[in-house]
Amino acid sequence: MENVIENSINYIKTKFPEVSIALKPSSVEFEGRFIIDARRNNFEIHEAPLLKIVMSNNYPTIQPVCYDIDNCVTYDHVNKDGALCLSTEIDIALKLKDSKCISDFIAELIIPYFLSYKYWKATGRDLFGDYSHGWKGIFESIRTYLKTPSLSDMDCYYLLIWASKTKKFKKGIPREKQEYFKKNYLPLMKELRLFGIPLLRRQIKII
Repeated sequence: MENVIENSINYIKTKFPEVSIALKPSSVEFEGRFIIDARRNNFEIHEAPLLKIVMSNNYPTIQPVCYDIDNCVTYDHVNKDGALCLSTEIDIALKLKDSKCISDFIAELIIPYFLSYKYWKATGRDLFGDYSHGWKGIFESIRTYLKTPSLSDMDCYYLLIWASKTKKFKKGIPREKQEYFKKNYLPLMKELRLFGIPLLRRQIKII
């Protein structure tokens, strides 16, 4: 874990020398202007948003949080506390599952976020598509991850109940669906459990 923190500090010092680094007991905070030069096809941006990234010492198991310090982002993907709503927790976990440096968080989530935001400002459309907020976004990300676009909302919910061990199988899944779930959804349940029970239970709380 120490290498992950060291890798991240060295990356920020090299790539974003204007950004300050503060070591906290359980996290590292990177705060300052992040100079972003990025392109997607014919669309490009040159931005320097004032951000604070809070990176847990348990990164990437605990996902980083990125705050818009000067409230410059006028977008519906910003939380009330100023944290950028970068994607669903499941999607972020997928993007960072093998990460050894905060550079992955910036490359996979921060830069695409600002590309999409600026594209939306210019055209009214999201550049990379968009997950819904709340429970709908959770179900959309589960369907994308499991490659099951036809999975109904209720089956998605029951599958999440099963995978998260929120309830025992016979209490969480309606009796008339139990044999069908065991026959057809057991591999999907095992795939979801790769995210870890704590993450899955957080999704249940949101729902």
